[in-house]
Amino acid sequence: MTVADKTPRVEKKILPNGLTIYHEYDNSVEGVFIGAVIHAGSKHEQKPGVAHFLEHVVMTQKIPGFDTGLHGIEKRFGYKNMWFDDAYTDRLGTVYSFCASPSFSEFPVFLETFRDVLFHMPIDGDIEAERQTVCSEINLTDYDFVNKSEKMMYRELFPGTWIEKNPFNLGRVSDVAEITVDDLNAFKNTHYTPQNTSIFIFGNLQTEYVESVFSRVQMEKPSCLVTSVEPLVYTPYVREEIFYYDEETQQASDDQGLVDIAWAVPDLGEKHNLTYGFMGELLSRTALHHPLRDDRRLYGTSVGFRWLGEVGLFTLRVQDNIPFGEEDVVRLIHLLSSRKVLDEYVEPVERLFSPTYMQLRFSPKERMNVRVRQLVDTGTCYSIEEYCERLQSVSKDEVYEIIAKYITPSSCTIFMC
Repeated sequence: MTVADKTPRVEKKILPNGLTIYHEYDNSVEGVFIGAVIHAGSKHEQKPGVAHFLEHVVMTQKIPGFDTGLHGIEKRFGYKNMWFDDAYTDRLGTVYSFCASPSFSEFPVFLETFRDVLFHMPIDGDIEAERQTVCSEINLTDYDFVNKSEKMMYRELFPGTWIEKNPFNLGRVSDVAEITVDDLNAFKNTHYTPQNTSIFIFGNLQTEYVESVFSRVQMEKPSCLVTSVEPLVYTPYVREEIFYYDEETQQASDDQGLVDIAWAVPDLGEKHNLTYGFMGELLSRTALHHPLRDDRRLYGTSVGFRWLGEVGLFTLRVQDNIPFGEEDVVRLIHLLSSRKVLDEYVEPVERLFSPTYMQLRFSPKERMNVRVRQLVDTGTCYSIEEYCERLQSVSKDEVYEIIAKYITPSSCTIFMC
């Protein structure tokens, strides 16, 4: 399974059937990590909830020759040889990932089984047990304190769009109750195709072998996917009253407090979108934590950035068991937009995003998950070395320019729960 040593880097190859393989060889890593990204999620649904429902059924439907589906594949091959890592449905994609030990002799059998489940096996079993599981997950999100705030956020920022209709990629209980086996197969036949799939392999494995397995999938479906998707449109958001207070949530959670501050930002092209990602990495670990925690009043601060396909969304979240006032929120916004604060608390970029630091920060499994996340969000992925080079090419002036233009007190929506 191994080849000669070489510098780890991500190689991309598109097979004749349209399937894309990203492969990062590293013989210093013990084992093999594999993730499959179907580039279709809740954004692409004709029926809300069908993508997530299908993910569950793909994981649990019995495979010929197996006692169970992909979720139980560890039992078939032995937990020390092959183990399930994760499966999830996002707005832009559906992910299945596994890990294998370096001594796993049946890896070829697993890889071919994985391929056949994704592309060849129809959904034809009993789906009622998974329907109940999916409905239970939906019910949990309805009562979750943070999810209530996010639902308000999406309703306020993206009214009438697909994200407001299905904010957590799960659908509603009433939607899932009406999904049939035919609906699941229709979504699978349309989107689970080689030309709509990326495979990421990381570890001590030959590229040629992976290509030979997945090249056997025939391109039976047209490459043009038929979807009716309402785009998210960036609109500069300015309002005099910036607070949205959810009295019902507050009454239900008197012992908790939460402030979500959200900014929708436009697609500015590859270079500036990289700056968004840089800011998310930077601010979540440095600039805001120190001044807020030194104050000993506001804890649990987190800064996040997510890409929604056409627009980006920055969120600053503070959670605690104390009441929030307008002065607290205004101070947070000014901290975020203050060049002085950023200059004082941002660590040197050269250290924060050095390849050595990033290698230490991520375990091999986490490194795979980072690549898969890149594939879902952007349709491409980079090695740690290239990713660090790209992040270090972002200047502080570019960060300040975007903050000054798009992340301001007058362009945010604030939800106080």
